[in-house]
Amino acid sequence: MRTCDDQDYLNSPEFRDALQQYEDMMAGGPSAFLDAEELTDIAEYYLIHLEDQERARECNEYALSLYPGATAPLIFQARQHLLDNDLDTCQQLCDAIPEQEDREVKFLNAEIMVRRKQQKQAFTYLLECSKAIEEDHDFFLFDAAYIFMDYNEYKMAYAMAEELLKIAPDWYRTWQIMADSLLGLAAFDQALEYINKMLDIDPFCTETWDWASEAYSGTGKYEQAIEAADYALAVNPEEARALQLKGHANLHLEAYEQALKLYGQVLDITPNDETTMAFIAYCHLCMGQLDKALQAIEEAEKLSGGKSPEQQMIYEQHANVMAALERYDEAIDFINKAEAIGGCTNNDYDAIRQDFMRRKDEE
Repeated sequence: MRTCDDQDYLNSPEFRDALQQYEDMMAGGPSAFLDAEELTDIAEYYLIHLEDQERARECNEYALSLYPGATAPLIFQARQHLLDNDLDTCQQLCDAIPEQEDREVKFLNAEIMVRRKQQKQAFTYLLECSKAIEEDHDFFLFDAAYIFMDYNEYKMAYAMAEELLKIAPDWYRTWQIMADSLLGLAAFDQALEYINKMLDIDPFCTETWDWASEAYSGTGKYEQAIEAADYALAVNPEEARALQLKGHANLHLEAYEQALKLYGQVLDITPNDETTMAFIAYCHLCMGQLDKALQAIEEAEKLSGGKSPEQQMIYEQHANVMAALERYDEAIDFINKAEAIGGCTNNDYDAIRQDFMRRKDEE
Protein backbone atom coordinates (compact mmCIF):
# COMPACT_ATOMS: atom_id res chain seq x y z
CA MET A 1 0.00 0.00 0.00
CA ARG A 2 1.29 3.37 -0.98
CA THR A 3 4.57 1.69 -1.78
CA CYS A 4 5.72 4.41 -4.15
CA ASP A 5 5.19 7.11 -1.52
CA ASP A 6 6.87 5.13 1.25
CA GLN A 7 9.88 4.24 -0.86
CA ASP A 8 10.27 7.82 -2.08
CA TYR A 9 10.34 9.02 1.53
CA LEU A 10 12.85 6.40 2.66
CA ASN A 11 15.10 7.33 -0.25
CA SER A 12 14.74 11.06 0.32
CA PRO A 13 17.90 13.02 1.23
CA GLU A 14 16.14 14.37 4.34
CA PHE A 15 15.44 10.94 5.83
CA ARG A 16 18.77 9.44 4.80
CA ASP A 17 20.62 12.39 6.35
CA ALA A 18 18.68 12.06 9.63
CA LEU A 19 19.29 8.30 9.71
CA GLN A 20 23.02 8.77 9.08
CA GLN A 21 23.30 11.41 11.81
CA TYR A 22 21.53 9.15 14.30
CA GLU A 23 23.59 6.06 13.46
CA ASP A 24 26.85 8.04 13.57
CA MET A 25 25.89 9.32 17.01
CA MET A 26 25.03 5.81 18.26
CA ALA A 27 28.42 4.64 16.99
CA GLY A 28 30.14 7.24 19.18
CA GLY A 29 30.13 10.19 16.81
CA PRO A 30 28.93 13.74 17.44
CA SER A 31 25.52 14.46 18.92
CA ALA A 32 22.71 14.70 16.39
CA PHE A 33 20.11 17.44 16.62
CA LEU A 34 17.00 15.56 15.53
CA ASP A 35 13.43 16.39 16.45
CA ALA A 36 10.86 13.97 17.84
CA GLU A 37 9.28 13.26 14.46
CA GLU A 38 12.61 12.48 12.81
CA LEU A 39 13.56 10.08 15.58
CA THR A 40 10.17 8.37 15.39
CA ASP A 41 10.56 7.97 11.64
CA ILE A 42 13.90 6.27 12.26
CA ALA A 43 12.35 3.99 14.90
CA GLU A 44 9.58 3.03 12.44
CA TYR A 45 12.18 2.37 9.76
CA TYR A 46 14.01 -0.03 12.07
CA LEU A 47 10.79 -1.75 13.09
CA ILE A 48 8.96 -2.03 9.78
CA HIS A 49 11.67 -2.18 7.15
CA LEU A 50 14.53 -3.81 9.05
CA GLU A 51 12.34 -5.78 11.49
CA ASP A 52 14.77 -4.82 14.25
CA GLN A 53 12.62 -4.37 17.35
CA GLU A 54 15.54 -3.72 19.67
CA ARG A 55 16.96 -0.82 17.65
CA ALA A 56 13.46 0.57 17.17
CA ARG A 57 12.78 0.49 20.91
CA GLU A 58 16.16 2.05 21.67
CA CYS A 59 15.59 4.88 19.21
CA ASN A 60 12.11 5.64 20.52
CA GLU A 61 13.29 5.62 24.14
CA TYR A 62 15.97 8.10 23.15
CA ALA A 63 13.31 10.29 21.55
CA LEU A 64 11.19 10.18 24.72
CA SER A 65 14.20 11.04 26.86
CA LEU A 66 14.64 14.22 24.84
CA TYR A 67 10.96 15.00 24.22
CA PRO A 68 8.94 13.29 27.01
CA GLY A 69 5.61 14.83 25.99
CA ALA A 70 6.02 14.62 22.23
CA THR A 71 3.12 13.03 20.39
CA ALA A 72 4.97 10.98 17.77
CA PRO A 73 7.16 8.87 20.09
CA LEU A 74 4.28 8.43 22.54
CA ILE A 75 2.13 7.04 19.73
CA PHE A 76 4.98 4.76 18.68
CA GLN A 77 5.23 3.51 22.27
CA ALA A 78 1.50 2.83 22.41
CA ARG A 79 1.60 1.00 19.09
CA GLN A 80 4.10 -1.51 20.42
CA HIS A 81 1.38 -2.73 22.75
CA LEU A 82 -1.04 -2.78 19.83
CA LEU A 83 1.34 -5.08 17.96
CA ASP A 84 1.46 -7.32 21.03
CA ASN A 85 -2.36 -7.30 21.07
CA ASP A 86 -2.33 -5.67 24.50
CA LEU A 87 -5.20 -3.39 23.57
CA ASP A 88 -6.01 -2.18 27.08
CA THR A 89 -2.49 -0.89 27.72
CA CYS A 90 -2.40 0.63 24.25
CA GLN A 91 -5.66 2.48 24.93
CA GLN A 92 -4.39 3.72 28.29
CA LEU A 93 -1.21 5.10 26.73
CA CYS A 94 -3.21 6.61 23.89
CA ASP A 95 -5.58 8.34 26.31
CA ALA A 96 -2.59 9.74 28.22
CA ILE A 97 -1.12 11.55 25.20
CA PRO A 98 -1.45 15.29 25.88
CA GLU A 99 -2.35 16.23 22.29
CA GLN A 100 -5.64 14.35 21.94
CA GLU A 101 -6.67 16.35 18.85
CA ASP A 102 -3.67 15.17 16.88
CA ARG A 103 -4.81 13.23 13.80
CA GLU A 104 -2.50 10.32 14.58
CA VAL A 105 -4.06 9.96 18.02
CA LYS A 106 -7.46 9.73 16.37
CA PHE A 107 -6.14 7.14 13.91
CA LEU A 108 -4.72 5.09 16.78
CA ASN A 109 -8.08 5.20 18.57
CA ALA A 110 -9.76 3.95 15.41
CA GLU A 111 -7.19 1.22 14.91
CA ILE A 112 -7.79 -0.05 18.43
CA MET A 113 -11.51 -0.25 17.60
CA VAL A 114 -10.74 -2.24 14.45
CA ARG A 115 -8.56 -4.62 16.45
CA ARG A 116 -11.49 -5.04 18.85
CA LYS A 117 -13.67 -5.99 15.85
CA GLN A 118 -15.61 -2.73 16.16
CA GLN A 119 -15.30 -1.81 12.49
CA LYS A 120 -18.55 0.11 12.18
CA GLN A 121 -17.79 2.07 15.34
CA ALA A 122 -14.34 2.92 13.96
CA PHE A 123 -15.85 4.04 10.66
CA THR A 124 -18.40 6.30 12.36
CA TYR A 125 -15.74 7.71 14.69
CA LEU A 126 -13.39 8.58 11.83
CA LEU A 127 -16.17 10.08 9.75
CA GLU A 128 -17.21 12.30 12.66
CA CYS A 129 -13.59 13.31 13.24
CA SER A 130 -13.24 14.21 9.57
CA LYS A 131 -16.08 16.72 9.78
CA ALA A 132 -14.01 18.85 12.14
CA ILE A 133 -11.02 18.82 9.80
CA GLU A 134 -10.74 22.03 7.78
CA GLU A 135 -7.21 21.68 6.42
CA ASP A 136 -6.24 18.52 4.54
CA HIS A 137 -9.69 17.00 4.88
CA ASP A 138 -8.94 14.89 1.82
CA PHE A 139 -5.70 13.52 3.30
CA PHE A 140 -7.53 12.63 6.52
CA LEU A 141 -10.10 10.52 4.64
CA PHE A 142 -7.39 8.94 2.51
CA ASP A 143 -5.36 7.86 5.52
CA ALA A 144 -8.51 6.80 7.38
CA ALA A 145 -9.40 4.46 4.53
CA TYR A 146 -5.98 2.84 4.73
CA ILE A 147 -6.52 1.98 8.38
CA PHE A 148 -9.20 -0.43 7.16
CA MET A 149 -7.06 -1.58 4.24
CA ASP A 150 -4.29 -2.54 6.65
CA TYR A 151 -6.69 -5.02 8.26
CA ASN A 152 -8.21 -6.26 4.99
CA GLU A 153 -11.50 -4.57 5.88
CA TYR A 154 -12.14 -3.78 2.23
CA LYS A 155 -15.82 -2.89 2.50
CA MET A 156 -15.12 -0.24 5.12
CA ALA A 157 -12.11 1.02 3.16
CA TYR A 158 -14.25 1.35 0.06
CA ALA A 159 -16.98 3.15 2.01
CA MET A 160 -14.40 5.65 3.27
CA ALA A 161 -13.01 5.97 -0.25
CA GLU A 162 -16.51 6.88 -1.46
CA GLU A 163 -16.56 9.70 1.09
CA LEU A 164 -13.28 10.93 -0.36
CA LEU A 165 -14.67 10.62 -3.88
CA LYS A 166 -17.43 13.08 -2.95
CA ILE A 167 -14.97 15.87 -2.17
CA ALA A 168 -12.00 15.03 -4.41
CA PRO A 169 -13.20 13.07 -7.46
CA ASP A 170 -10.24 14.04 -9.65
CA TRP A 171 -7.48 13.57 -7.09
CA TYR A 172 -4.81 10.94 -7.83
CA ARG A 173 -4.96 9.61 -4.27
CA THR A 174 -8.72 9.18 -4.54
CA TRP A 175 -8.21 6.94 -7.57
CA GLN A 176 -5.49 5.14 -5.61
CA ILE A 177 -7.64 4.18 -2.63
CA MET A 178 -10.61 3.40 -4.88
CA ALA A 179 -8.46 1.02 -6.94
CA ASP A 180 -6.83 -0.57 -3.91
CA SER A 181 -10.09 -1.22 -2.07
CA LEU A 182 -11.83 -2.49 -5.22
CA LEU A 183 -8.99 -4.94 -5.79
CA GLY A 184 -9.54 -6.17 -2.26
CA LEU A 185 -13.22 -6.63 -3.05
CA ALA A 186 -12.32 -8.52 -6.26
CA ALA A 187 -14.15 -5.86 -8.30
CA PHE A 188 -11.42 -6.01 -10.91
CA ASP A 189 -13.10 -4.23 -13.82
CA GLN A 190 -14.05 -1.29 -11.61
CA ALA A 191 -10.54 -1.20 -10.16
CA LEU A 192 -9.06 -1.03 -13.67
CA GLU A 193 -10.99 2.16 -14.39
CA TYR A 194 -9.08 3.94 -11.62
CA ILE A 195 -5.80 2.13 -12.30
CA ASN A 196 -5.82 3.36 -15.89
CA LYS A 197 -6.43 6.91 -14.71
CA MET A 198 -3.44 6.60 -12.41
CA LEU A 199 -1.23 5.25 -15.20
CA ASP A 200 -2.21 8.16 -17.44
CA ILE A 201 -0.80 10.50 -14.78
CA ASP A 202 2.17 8.41 -13.63
CA PRO A 203 3.20 5.60 -15.99
CA PHE A 204 6.37 4.89 -14.02
CA CYS A 205 4.94 3.67 -10.71
CA THR A 206 5.62 -0.07 -10.55
CA GLU A 207 2.97 -0.55 -7.87
CA THR A 208 0.24 0.67 -10.22
CA TRP A 209 1.39 -1.68 -12.98
CA ASP A 210 1.36 -4.47 -10.40
CA TRP A 211 -2.25 -3.59 -9.58
CA ALA A 212 -3.09 -3.66 -13.27
CA SER A 213 -1.53 -7.12 -13.58
CA GLU A 214 -3.49 -8.32 -10.56
CA ALA A 215 -6.74 -6.93 -11.96
CA TYR A 216 -6.24 -8.48 -15.40
CA SER A 217 -5.50 -11.86 -13.80
CA GLY A 218 -8.64 -11.46 -11.73
CA THR A 219 -10.70 -11.14 -14.91
CA GLY A 220 -8.92 -14.05 -16.61
CA LYS A 221 -6.97 -11.84 -19.02
CA TYR A 222 -3.63 -13.47 -18.35
CA GLU A 223 -1.80 -12.24 -21.43
CA GLN A 224 -2.67 -8.66 -20.47
CA ALA A 225 -1.60 -9.43 -16.91
CA ILE A 226 1.81 -10.49 -18.22
CA GLU A 227 2.04 -7.35 -20.33
CA ALA A 228 1.26 -5.13 -17.32
CA ALA A 229 3.87 -6.95 -15.24
CA ASP A 230 6.38 -6.43 -18.04
CA TYR A 231 5.77 -2.67 -17.89
CA ALA A 232 6.56 -2.75 -14.16
CA LEU A 233 9.70 -4.74 -14.87
CA ALA A 234 10.74 -2.27 -17.55
CA VAL A 235 10.78 0.38 -14.82
CA ASN A 236 12.45 -1.89 -12.28
CA PRO A 237 13.76 -5.30 -13.45
CA GLU A 238 13.98 -6.44 -9.82
CA GLU A 239 10.39 -5.63 -8.89
CA ALA A 240 9.62 -8.81 -6.94
CA ARG A 241 5.85 -8.34 -6.93
CA ALA A 242 5.77 -7.91 -10.73
CA LEU A 243 7.81 -11.08 -11.18
CA GLN A 244 5.45 -12.93 -8.85
CA LEU A 245 2.35 -11.67 -10.66
CA LYS A 246 3.84 -12.61 -14.02
CA GLY A 247 4.52 -16.04 -12.55
CA HIS A 248 0.89 -16.31 -11.42
CA ALA A 249 -0.38 -15.45 -14.89
CA ASN A 250 1.89 -18.07 -16.47
CA LEU A 251 0.71 -20.59 -13.88
CA HIS A 252 -2.90 -19.97 -14.92
CA LEU A 253 -1.84 -20.42 -18.55
CA GLU A 254 -0.32 -23.76 -17.47
CA ALA A 255 3.13 -22.54 -18.52
CA TYR A 256 4.60 -24.14 -15.42
CA GLU A 257 8.26 -24.07 -16.44
CA GLN A 258 8.07 -20.34 -17.12
CA ALA A 259 6.22 -19.79 -13.86
CA LEU A 260 8.91 -21.69 -11.96
CA LYS A 261 11.61 -19.59 -13.60
CA LEU A 262 9.86 -16.38 -12.55
CA TYR A 263 9.25 -17.61 -9.01
CA GLY A 264 12.94 -18.49 -8.82
CA GLN A 265 13.77 -14.88 -9.71
CA VAL A 266 11.47 -13.70 -6.92
CA LEU A 267 13.36 -15.87 -4.44
CA ASP A 268 16.66 -14.44 -5.68
CA ILE A 269 15.38 -11.04 -4.54
CA THR A 270 13.36 -12.11 -1.47
CA PRO A 271 14.77 -15.50 -0.44
CA ASN A 272 12.47 -15.91 2.57
CA ASP A 273 9.22 -15.44 0.64
CA GLU A 274 7.05 -18.28 1.88
CA THR A 275 4.17 -17.38 -0.44
CA THR A 276 6.30 -17.76 -3.55
CA MET A 277 7.64 -21.05 -2.22
CA ALA A 278 4.06 -22.30 -1.85
CA PHE A 279 3.36 -21.42 -5.49
CA ILE A 280 6.52 -23.28 -6.50
CA ALA A 281 5.07 -26.29 -4.71
CA TYR A 282 1.84 -25.86 -6.67
CA CYS A 283 3.71 -25.77 -9.99
CA HIS A 284 5.56 -28.97 -9.16
CA LEU A 285 2.28 -30.55 -8.07
CA CYS A 286 0.65 -29.67 -11.41
CA MET A 287 3.65 -31.13 -13.23
CA GLY A 288 3.39 -34.37 -11.26
CA GLN A 289 6.74 -33.76 -9.54
CA LEU A 290 5.52 -34.79 -6.10
CA ASP A 291 8.89 -35.05 -4.35
CA LYS A 292 9.77 -31.51 -5.40
CA ALA A 293 6.29 -30.31 -4.45
CA LEU A 294 6.68 -31.80 -0.97
CA GLN A 295 10.12 -30.27 -0.54
CA ALA A 296 8.86 -26.83 -1.59
CA ILE A 297 5.74 -26.82 0.59
CA GLU A 298 7.73 -27.99 3.63
CA GLU A 299 10.14 -25.12 3.01
CA ALA A 300 7.17 -22.73 2.76
CA GLU A 301 5.91 -24.00 6.13
CA LYS A 302 9.37 -23.54 7.64
CA LEU A 303 9.66 -19.98 6.34
CA SER A 304 6.16 -19.05 7.47
CA GLY A 305 6.57 -20.23 11.03
CA GLY A 306 2.81 -20.64 11.10
CA LYS A 307 2.40 -16.83 11.04
CA SER A 308 2.30 -15.88 7.37
CA PRO A 309 -0.45 -13.55 6.10
CA GLU A 310 -0.96 -16.33 3.53
CA GLN A 311 -0.88 -19.13 6.09
CA GLN A 312 -4.32 -20.38 5.09
CA MET A 313 -3.23 -20.79 1.47
CA ILE A 314 -0.02 -22.53 2.56
CA TYR A 315 -1.99 -25.05 4.61
CA GLU A 316 -4.31 -25.65 1.65
CA GLN A 317 -1.37 -26.27 -0.66
CA HIS A 318 0.19 -28.61 1.89
CA ALA A 319 -3.08 -30.54 2.04
CA ASN A 320 -3.13 -30.87 -1.74
CA VAL A 321 0.42 -32.21 -1.81
CA MET A 322 -0.33 -34.71 0.96
CA ALA A 323 -3.43 -35.89 -0.90
CA ALA A 324 -1.44 -36.31 -4.12
CA LEU A 325 0.98 -38.47 -2.13
CA GLU A 326 -2.02 -40.47 -0.88
CA ARG A 327 -1.32 -39.37 2.69
CA TYR A 328 -4.94 -38.49 3.27
CA ASP A 329 -4.98 -38.28 7.07
CA GLU A 330 -2.23 -35.66 6.94
CA ALA A 331 -4.05 -33.87 4.13
CA ILE A 332 -7.17 -33.63 6.29
CA ASP A 333 -5.09 -32.31 9.19
CA PHE A 334 -3.82 -29.46 7.02
CA ILE A 335 -7.33 -28.68 5.77
CA ASN A 336 -8.46 -28.49 9.39
CA LYS A 337 -5.64 -26.04 10.10
CA ALA A 338 -6.65 -23.91 7.11
CA GLU A 339 -10.27 -23.86 8.20
CA ALA A 340 -9.32 -22.90 11.78
CA ILE A 341 -7.78 -19.64 10.55
CA GLY A 342 -11.25 -18.50 9.46
CA GLY A 343 -11.98 -15.47 7.33
CA CYS A 344 -13.41 -15.31 3.85
CA THR A 345 -12.54 -18.22 1.57
CA ASN A 346 -13.98 -19.65 -1.59
CA ASN A 347 -13.14 -23.17 -0.46
CA ASP A 348 -15.75 -25.58 0.87
CA TYR A 349 -13.63 -27.36 3.45
CA ASP A 350 -16.28 -29.97 4.21
CA ALA A 351 -16.39 -30.97 0.55
CA ILE A 352 -12.58 -31.13 0.39
CA ARG A 353 -12.43 -33.35 3.46
CA GLN A 354 -15.12 -35.63 2.05
CA ASP A 355 -13.20 -35.92 -1.21
CA PHE A 356 -10.02 -36.85 0.65
CA MET A 357 -11.89 -39.47 2.71
CA ARG A 358 -13.52 -40.90 -0.43
CA ARG A 359 -10.16 -41.21 -2.16
CA LYS A 360 -8.71 -42.87 0.94
CA ASP A 361 -11.55 -45.42 0.99
CA GLU A 362 -10.95 -46.19 -2.70
CA GLU A 363 -7.30 -47.12 -2.15
